[in-house]
Order: sequence, then C-alpha cells, then structure tokens
Amino acid sequence: MLHHQAGEFALDPDENRYQMAIKTKEEEALWDAFRAGEKQAFSRLFFEYYEPLYHYGHRINPDPSLIKDVLQDFFLQLYENRAGLSPSIRNIKAYLLISFRRRLLQELQKQRQKSSTMEAFDPDDRYPFSIGIEDIIIAKESDQQNEQLLSQLLAELPPRQRELIYLKYYLGLSLPEMAETLEISYQVVANHLHRALKKLQGSETIRQFLKLDLWLLLGLYTLGGW
Repeated sequence: MLHHQAGEFALDPDENRYQMAIKTKEEEALWDAFRAGEKQAFSRLFFEYYEPLYHYGHRINPDPSLIKDVLQDFFLQLYENRAGLSPSIRNIKAYLLISFRRRLLQELQKQRQKSSTMEAFDPDDRYPFSIGIEDIIIAKESDQQNEQLLSQLLAELPPRQRELIYLKYYLGLSLPEMAETLEISYQVVANHLHRALKKLQGSETIRQFLKLDLWLLLGLYTLGGW
C-alpha cells in the first residue's frame, strides 16, 4: 500500500513482502509443473512470456524474423531440456530474459562472424538498444507530443542506460536481476541507472512517466540503500 504523509509517499513494506511471497509461491508451482512435463504449464509459460521476450529481443535487433526464429528455438530447447533445469527459480520472467538474451546474442555473434568483414564481436558494441514510442506508457491523459518528447529524451541516453531503463520500468526487474541479465556487477547496474535517472530528472514528462519510483531510486542510491 502507498501512504501519503505530509506531502511524501511511503511504501508499506509488510504488504509489499506479502505480495511478493504470494507471487514467488505461484511461480515456483508453475515452474515445478513445467519441469514435471505438464503441457498446460508449458503453454502458460509460452503465452505469458512470449510477447515480453519478443519485444525485448526486438529492442536489441529490429529483425522480426530473426527474433521469432530465435524465440521458437529457445522455447523448443527449454521444453526439451526442462528436466535438467534448475528447480529453484523464484522469478520466471527474469530467468527467461537472461536465458533468451544470451541465446539471441550468441546468434547475433554467429551472424557477425559469418559476415564478409569477419569483424570481432565487441561486447561493448553489441547492439544500439532502441526504445520506441510504442513502448511508452505515461498515463491515459498523455498526448502524442509528450510521448515523442519522452522517446527523444530516452534516445539521447547511451544504449546500456536505455536497456537498464527498459528492464527496470517496462519489465519490472530488480537490480540484482538486471545485473544477472546483463552479466555485469550489481554496482555497475546501480551506477548506470543512477546516471540515467539523474540525466532525465529535469524533464516534467519523465517525472510523470517514472513518477515516485524515480525519486525513490535516487533517494535510495544517495542513502546507499541499493
């Protein structure tokens, strides 16, 4: 629950922990059923997570055919190897994002190596990572001008910072999950996200979009709470 006191907002930590515990139990049950070979559980995984995985992949590479092919192979191998997967998955979305991202980058690396230039695969220059207007949900009353402004402001961020904004605010990952997804340290994630939010905090449109979370994150960072 979100409380408003003297012009400030405060999160109810007990309720937040309770909701997270319920979600964790539900995801553990779904994952156990999937690993046991229940087709209904696999169908739920596929239909619930295909779209967010596709959109995330499309931010990395704009070729829809490539993303669909990689996703198809990804889910096929996931099902075929289900019995050998880790039984202790607490966040299915984060786990699938991590696994799919690795698979997609491996495919992009193979394609680059097959190109005529035979360029080395630079891990710091893998992809531009785009966030389009179609990704942006500010509020129901937001107009096209605000959406275009927000898209422009996000486009000015470095690719890594754009990806972190996407993982945090569009996909709802925690900082540890973001670090694991991008295969970088927790502190590097915190530093990049902090720089991105500091750069964006002067925009009224960004404040409307990120709302409380922006200031909460900046405050926690300042207090060392990350």
